[in-house]
Amino acid sequence: MSDIMQIFNQYFKKNRYNSAFLLIALSVMLTLLRFFIVNLVDISVLRNEEVSIYLHAAEKSCVEFFMMPDSNYINLINKFCAVLTLKVLKAFDNYAQVQNILNWFFAALCSSLFLTKQFEILIRSWKIRLALCFYVYLLPVLDFYMVFSQGYYLVFVLLFYLLVLSDIRRLTSGEIVFICLSAPFAVFSKPVFFVFGFAFLGLFFLHLYRCVCCHRPLKVHLWILTYILALYVFQVWFTTNHSSYMREFAHHFDKSNIIGLLFFLAGKVVIFLGYGLICPLAHVLPRNIANMSCFFAGLIVAGTIVLNCIILIKNRLWVLLTVLMLLITSCLITLYGAISVNFLYERFFVQDIFAFQWSQRIIFPVILLALFSCIFSVQRLHECSEKIIIAVLWLLCALSYGISSWSCWSTGYMPSFTWKQTRPLLEERYPFIPHAYGIEFYYMRGLQFVSKDVAFKSVGNNSLAVLDALPEKKILYVMLKQIPDSNAFSLTSSDALIVNVDGVEYKARLINPGLNAEYLFKFDEFVPSDAFKQIHITRPLALTGRSVSGYFIGL
Repeated sequence: MSDIMQIFNQYFKKNRYNSAFLLIALSVMLTLLRFFIVNLVDISVLRNEEVSIYLHAAEKSCVEFFMMPDSNYINLINKFCAVLTLKVLKAFDNYAQVQNILNWFFAALCSSLFLTKQFEILIRSWKIRLALCFYVYLLPVLDFYMVFSQGYYLVFVLLFYLLVLSDIRRLTSGEIVFICLSAPFAVFSKPVFFVFGFAFLGLFFLHLYRCVCCHRPLKVHLWILTYILALYVFQVWFTTNHSSYMREFAHHFDKSNIIGLLFFLAGKVVIFLGYGLICPLAHVLPRNIANMSCFFAGLIVAGTIVLNCIILIKNRLWVLLTVLMLLITSCLITLYGAISVNFLYERFFVQDIFAFQWSQRIIFPVILLALFSCIFSVQRLHECSEKIIIAVLWLLCALSYGISSWSCWSTGYMPSFTWKQTRPLLEERYPFIPHAYGIEFYYMRGLQFVSKDVAFKSVGNNSLAVLDALPEKKILYVMLKQIPDSNAFSLTSSDALIVNVDGVEYKARLINPGLNAEYLFKFDEFVPSDAFKQIHITRPLALTGRSVSGYFIGL
């Protein structure tokens, strides 16, 4: 370890005046580290927003695509990577892989920004910042590797703005260009970081006062802050206009025992703080020990937060205090979102946070708060604290990198659709492309109808009767869904789906052969929905007694 640190030390001293080269080199290294630890199958499939939103970059203009809401906000960095992949690089065949790698690189670039000298006011030692950069980027949480989660790393860019613009020194041309080019990506990122807008608003009035009353030449600061605030105004307008998206998921509490509810929520928040500090450990310890460890670690983190606030106020370290308060507020927004949305409440407050490596991306601010607060406290103790912090962070990095679950991301079941299988549909007039694990999210063009889940009843070895009446539509795609258990049937590329209309036979080809939970069939032409009284598979599959349902897609 000492040899590695010596190499980094020499490299850092040699290139400290060439920060752009240093940041890009570190970003490439971090991206490669991620690439080596993931299962390549997992970056060859499309999930959620990757299919339902980002794939629209192939057909829409840049303006139309920009105005598409991702949940209820813009999330510009992911859209930019999709446009870069499909319209600039023309990487249609390798869209999933290229989009993943581009997003990882930009996230690594944001994390690497933490090494710049502007962050010395937060953490003096570049060695600690380097270790923290690696640790935050290599956290053993699946969500942090998904395309739609990379926007969380833009918080480092927002912190960079805050630290640079709070200084009254003259801005360099490089800083001005970087802020102007990167601001739309940073501001149009995750809603939990909207609170930074209030910090920039406060800086605007502070610099305006200094210009008017103290006659200090800070006009460049004011122009840049005006530009950033204008972006925040647009983001607030955009989010407000698309806020209805999350209303259907609202969670309603039983308020009959409000005191007990508050104690329950407070205990969970303490566990979240502890998880933010010892994340990799929580995934390898037994459940009861992990819960207890997170709780006690959370109490320590909560104590350091209170202690830091007191010390920072006493010593009038207002910039550090502002950063700490911004992270605390971002965490409160995160927790409010988790409490107010039904499926998030189930995921975070009913289940153990470390039980799954999924849907944990929203606690990224909690992880940052826990790490920053503890480092703020420890680095004030004595000189050897730097070595302690560095050793702990590198040990956590090694543990994150070595967790056995990396060899196969445990999503519970294998993807039904690979991009290689669904990619040819993108070139057809009426494409329908479900995400890797089913029909919950999908991309379609020209089509207008997607049925609800329709129940089927087996009426023979290779025939299914449609139990629910379909509305009067024209059907182009049929998706069959089975329970992925030991009795699941497998289909080959030679299998097809057949329906009969007044003696005329319509055949649909299979898009994704193999053993899958869902199978997608496509007809060569539209078929009237009233023809789907029964559907037939071209070879006997012993369907009797099987639980099968499906969806119909068309006009």
